[in-house]
Amino acid sequence: MQKKICRLTFEQIKVIYQEMKLHFENYRVIFTGLPQDLLTIPIPEIETLPFNEFIYTVALTKYSDFVISVDTALVHIAAAYHKPTLAFYPNSRTPEYPSHLIWSPNNHKSIQIVSPTFTVKDIDTETLTDSVKRLSCIDKK
Repeated sequence: MQKKICRLTFEQIKVIYQEMKLHFENYRVIFTGLPQDLLTIPIPEIETLPFNEFIYTVALTKYSDFVISVDTALVHIAAAYHKPTLAFYPNSRTPEYPSHLIWSPNNHKSIQIVSPTFTVKDIDTETLTDSVKRLSCIDKK
């Protein structure tokens, strides 16, 4: 189960999706996650991974050109495969445990966006759109 502090809103998902379609018009955008969560995304034309087992998400990541994720294992799998990644993190609750630094993507091809608050739902639209534009500038090789 994904932590609530790491859940994007439907509006944020829609903004990211629209920006992806704008900047990566010849790419397929494939959503992964829990089947019950994917069904609730209010974008009629989304494509989802047709397998429920996480190992297929790992395989998809290996063959993807880009990965966009909140702070989940997927960020670290993308780093293992050196994939350009856009990762959204909540801000740390305490300075003694800067989780967004400790668990940041260990990948020079990543862009980490840290929320101004303790939940990613507070990342504003301009930051979302700008981060997708920045992702389009990362060399995939």
